[in-house]
Amino acid sequence: RVTTHLAEEDNVVIAGLGAGQLLKGLGNVLRLQIIAPLDVRIERVMERGFDDVPGPMSRDRARDIIRTTDREAGGYMRYLFNIDWMEPQHWDLVINTGRFSVPDAVAIVAAIVESGQLEPSVIDQQRLANLALASCIEATVLGDPTVWVNGLKVVAQEGRVRLDGEVITEDD
Repeated sequence: RVTTHLAEEDNVVIAGLGAGQLLKGLGNVLRLQIIAPLDVRIERVMERGFDDVPGPMSRDRARDIIRTTDREAGGYMRYLFNIDWMEPQHWDLVINTGRFSVPDAVAIVAAIVESGQLEPSVIDQQRLANLALASCIEATVLGDPTVWVNGLKVVAQEGRVRLDGEVITEDD
C-alpha cells in the first residue's frame, strides 16, 4: 500500500527491492538494479558498515553480511514475485558501480529522467489507480484479524474489483 501511495504522488524515487516489480509495466517507472562485484561490495561494507552494523569491520564479517542479505533478498523476490532478482530481464537498467562510479551512475539515471522518457501516460495513470485500489483493498482484508483468507488476489480495473482466494467460513 505504501509503494502505490508514493507512486501516486509522482516524481519520486522509491528504493526497495519490491517496488520496481510491484510497479512493473508502468511506462513512467524505471526499474533500476545497482550491482557491483563481490570484492568491491566487501570493501565498501568493510569500510562503511551496513545498515545497523557500523564499519570498519573484518572481511569475513562483511562477506557474511552480504551473503545473508543477498540470500534474504533473493528469497523475498522469489516469494513475492516468483523471479530470480539477479536475472537482468526483470530490470529496465542494470548499473555496475564496480565499473561506473556512484556519481556517474547518478548522472546516467538523471539523464534518463531529464529526457522525458518517463512521463506518465493516461494509461499509466489508470493502471496505477487500479493498482493502488487493489493494494488498498488487499491491505484492508489482510489487516482484518476477523477474516481469514488464503491466497488472496485482488484485481481492480476501472473501479471494479475482483477478489480471489480461499476462505474457511461463509462469513469470511
